[in-house]
Amino acid sequence: MTQPNQILPCDLEAERLLLASVLVDATPGAPILKACIETGLQPNHFFEPKHQTIFQACTQVLADGLLPDEVTVSNALRATLSLDLAGGAIYLNELTTSLFTPSQNARGCATIILEKHQTRQLVHLAREMTSKALSGAFKPTELAQSLQATSKAILEQGQHNQTTQKMELTDLWGFDRDNDPDNLIGRRWLCKGGSLLFSAAAGAGKSTLIVQMAASWALGQDLWGIKPVKPLRILILQSENDRGDCGEQWIDVCRAMWLTDSQMLTLRENVFIYREAVKTGEAFGTLLEDLITRHNASLAIVDPLLGFAGGDVSKQDFCSHFLRHILQPVLMRTGCALLAVHHQNKPPRKKDEQMQSTYDFTGSSELANWFRATAILRREDQELPHFIFKLAKRGTRAGMKDATGQFTDALRIRHSKVRGEIKWEINSAPPPEETI
Repeated sequence: MTQPNQILPCDLEAERLLLASVLVDATPGAPILKACIETGLQPNHFFEPKHQTIFQACTQVLADGLLPDEVTVSNALRATLSLDLAGGAIYLNELTTSLFTPSQNARGCATIILEKHQTRQLVHLAREMTSKALSGAFKPTELAQSLQATSKAILEQGQHNQTTQKMELTDLWGFDRDNDPDNLIGRRWLCKGGSLLFSAAAGAGKSTLIVQMAASWALGQDLWGIKPVKPLRILILQSENDRGDCGEQWIDVCRAMWLTDSQMLTLRENVFIYREAVKTGEAFGTLLEDLITRHNASLAIVDPLLGFAGGDVSKQDFCSHFLRHILQPVLMRTGCALLAVHHQNKPPRKKDEQMQSTYDFTGSSELANWFRATAILRREDQELPHFIFKLAKRGTRAGMKDATGQFTDALRIRHSKVRGEIKWEINSAPPPEETI
């Protein structure tokens, strides 16, 4: 047990760096301070008492419509007789002279301070629960329920403002679309916290196509021109395929890619595969976040989405809750992107009738509204294993290319020509004749 005389978790350097950045930020509107406030940072989240006093004064100065620089904050502290509590004018000057310009990591410091504050609260909670347990006055179930409820409340503190993100016009005008640090695949086709809905009919081979995507992107390679900005750490969470099914897919796909020993090692380091056939809804969301965090995954592949929803996705209210209240917070907290495999509507009566549609899937239209991008795999020939891979919503951003190297959002692909081999390849055969 933590002893009372032990120093509680804190990061005083992060606290000093953040306050110094706020005080030397001469930009009108104090964007650094505003960004910190938007993360939910409050004075009591600082460990050092004088830092609490300084941050409180900064927020008050900003609320009064003034720029929170050294002079203004000093005057505000002096007016409330709290300058000494803040370490005096000398300490404020030490902070401002420690930096020439605001740190680029000021918002990161705010996150560190919040996390340290939550950790200290958990330490206090652990001490309290230990005392209750040793007293013998509480049943194990009571202790467990209290611990779960209180710890959840602690972790949720400070997150209520993180879902609402203010976007300043000056920041938007300065956005560099060619060097977006949040980009993962293509030209901002899939970004951190983004999502892709991939729909295909049962038995089409969508799980194998997912394996090819994962193997290519985990190595930093492109699949038909769709390329990640770097090798991705990929989590695959599926419910339908057993060890044998998965083994056959990975053996054949890796063999077809002619991977070296070094590349195989990279795949073992970057791909994490799990099977979960029971958890749905909230329990699934908790599991997904735990696995993403455990493996620091940049892309999570869920196969199939229906296997984890735990309800009727054709109903908009349920679908909205599952997507916006269970999945969205996980993506926002982790920065991980999501690729969800989903079932498809019945085939269209006329050729290509639905291929241009963003809504080619089973369930509520809320699915297409929430997912940032959509992809469709449709059978092209009823006799041959020939398909069209169509990138619908935001498809032109993916960078997909046809056999001639031209950019496209629709590609003719097929199962391997080699009998018994499991993989997908570009289809070079002539398209089927038009039928009326």
